[in-house]
Amino acid sequence: MILISILGVLVIVLFVMWLSRSSQKAARSKIHPKGERLVDDSHGICKSANLQCADDNAVVAATNNGYIINPQSTFPLTIYNVDRETAIIIKKLLDTKCFIGNAQELVPVILKTNLRCKEIEDYINTFKPQYFRKIEELKQSSSEWQSASEKDKEDLLAYFREQAIESLDIRPYCDLEVLFECEPEDFTIDDALLERYGYDVLQVYLKYAGDINKVRILPAGHFERKKFDRLVELGLAINGYEIDSKALLSSLTLKQLNEIAASLQEKPFSRKSKAIEFLASLPDVRGKVGTVIALREVFQLRPLPPEFSHIDLKKISDIWCYVSEIAELITHTYHMGNYAKQDMQNNLSLSVNISEWKILTAGDSSCPYCKRAALKVYPANQYPRVPLHIGCRCTVIN
Repeated sequence: MILISILGVLVIVLFVMWLSRSSQKAARSKIHPKGERLVDDSHGICKSANLQCADDNAVVAATNNGYIINPQSTFPLTIYNVDRETAIIIKKLLDTKCFIGNAQELVPVILKTNLRCKEIEDYINTFKPQYFRKIEELKQSSSEWQSASEKDKEDLLAYFREQAIESLDIRPYCDLEVLFECEPEDFTIDDALLERYGYDVLQVYLKYAGDINKVRILPAGHFERKKFDRLVELGLAINGYEIDSKALLSSLTLKQLNEIAASLQEKPFSRKSKAIEFLASLPDVRGKVGTVIALREVFQLRPLPPEFSHIDLKKISDIWCYVSEIAELITHTYHMGNYAKQDMQNNLSLSVNISEWKILTAGDSSCPYCKRAALKVYPANQYPRVPLHIGCRCTVIN
């Protein structure tokens, strides 16, 4: 009886050891706890869809009325200009909707709150002066710069910018030109517009405002059609019923113009300008255009109302480009820090013998700082802490 009991215990112990080893294998193959495999890109960067936070509900108060949104991460992020409730909303957005390479859900929140991130601003304050200093050095040392035309200077400056970025010791995975050159002096200049029209509508308006007079055709089913219909409702655009007749005709192809002309027993035109000139002089030109195209699917933007005429749309566009980079950096670093912590916990809990750790970089595109870190060998009890910096793409291997 005793022997049978001992054998039973041994069977249970062996079964538990087998389960433990199986779970360790799953951890080492980097299977997400929910069963989703983490997909790496060509540089071995985690692009997983739904990583869990170490602490799903908590944000921690920081100095100067800030909040750390990932206090348990290997790279904590501190945000300002928000209250605790908004900080928790941002954390939930990052956990459920904003992932590496897809941070657009975070952009309107940053625009509305004028959120600031300490770690990003620390980076900018350190490396932005170095960037511009290097550009000035390249201008001074260039034999072409002083005598170059304006267009040639633009071409040279693009080259100088590349060199200046390459000279930086730490280079986050983002558009550094935008991060350094589009940082706004005033984050609030778009607040009134956002309050009046909302982010989604303004996003479309800004996208096309560079050519405000252009007539655009968006048939039913076009992915931005509903947004243009909304622009019309808000007075930021007009449709074919109000567009100037010549502008309306210019949106048609020569084939469509000749189709209208044929209905009037006119010979086909060989030049679009002649067809427009002829048809624009006819009565009920909209009715004739309506035979070949729906007037509701033709749109033209209108200028902003007079109370917003002082607003520089180029500055707002720059702000939004800048904020998009901020959103991507926060999202990228948040998830890479999350992934690193989970990977560290999984690996350090393994019973298998691991002799050392190394840092895996993103290859030739990595910054010098990361490349130096990758040359080191870390003892088994010193798991390297990655990300190494904001926007870092490094991971750990053994």
